[in-house]
Amino acid sequence: MTQSVPFDAYLGASKTGQAIGCIVYQLDGSAVYSAFSTTGWYESPASSGAFHHAGMTLPDAGGVVAVGVSGTEYIRSSVGASASAVADVWAYANVEPTSVPASTASMGSILGWLFALAKNKIIQTSTAQILYNDDDTNTIATSAQSADNNSFYRDKWR
Repeated sequence: MTQSVPFDAYLGASKTGQAIGCIVYQLDGSAVYSAFSTTGWYESPASSGAFHHAGMTLPDAGGVVAVGVSGTEYIRSSVGASASAVADVWAYANVEPTSVPASTASMGSILGWLFALAKNKIIQTSTAQILYNDDDTNTIATSAQSADNNSFYRDKWR
């Protein structure tokens, strides 16, 4: 079985007008799946160094695409999620956060934080919100609260 996957490669202005193509390797990079081919590649917009393929053929498990000209590789990228990779994402076990995740945290950490906010106990006082862990034994984070006659203010979770 195979899959058809669109692919974009920005190679820069120095590569405009070249006969760009690719070699597709098995996902583990161990063997060539399809030999170098320029078929289906085009530059858009013209003279931009941005190349596009509307639907290259990859194994169902995905593959490694090496883009360049015959004999010279410019970029290499893993593409095409397999059914097992998708299943692995859905099977990912949540780890309850012990603090607020950074804005650069993994999506798993961010989803764990959102789940904790939705599921766990939050106590609201006149000066703070307190988010507890699942068994209510530890504080995950707090947020300062204040209000005046016109506005309510909730600070960042810390």
